[in-house]
Amino acid sequence: MSGLIVYYSYKNHTRMIAEKISEITGFDLCEIKTVDDYTDDYDALVDETVDNLKSQTKPELQPLDKDISGYDTIVVGSPVWWYTIAPPIRTFLSSNDFTGKTVIPFVTHAGWPRSAIKEASRVAEANGANVENPMEIQFTTDYDADELVTSGDDIKSWINSL
Repeated sequence: MSGLIVYYSYKNHTRMIAEKISEITGFDLCEIKTVDDYTDDYDALVDETVDNLKSQTKPELQPLDKDISGYDTIVVGSPVWWYTIAPPIRTFLSSNDFTGKTVIPFVTHAGWPRSAIKEASRVAEANGANVENPMEIQFTTDYDADELVTSGDDIKSWINSL
């Protein structure tokens, strides 16, 4: 089975988990980058995200450095923004055909995951994915800290099940 981890990370939490998955599984790693960078101002980012959700705006993405057609399993990682997946992940999931592929979504959050996993699963399934084994991973509410609330053993166990 060939595996790819595709992720978007704002504060490096999602990147940390994606890199750990790659380290343990040997899956290839691919970071999603937007054409236009998001602001570093958290409050402005929240306002922009709420506006994007209301208008269903999808940010334009830079081309990926991997061709997803060559992979059977795609692990997709997103931070939770305003209770759902980050807009770049919504763009990725809604812009690709996942027919015949297994998509494994994971989200990183600070305690308010709400519907993020359901949203990622719904969008991937709408594009043909078989969604399996989703995971929510919680960090502390200090967005600049890299401290996990979800136990490392739980994360490692989940990764080993992929």
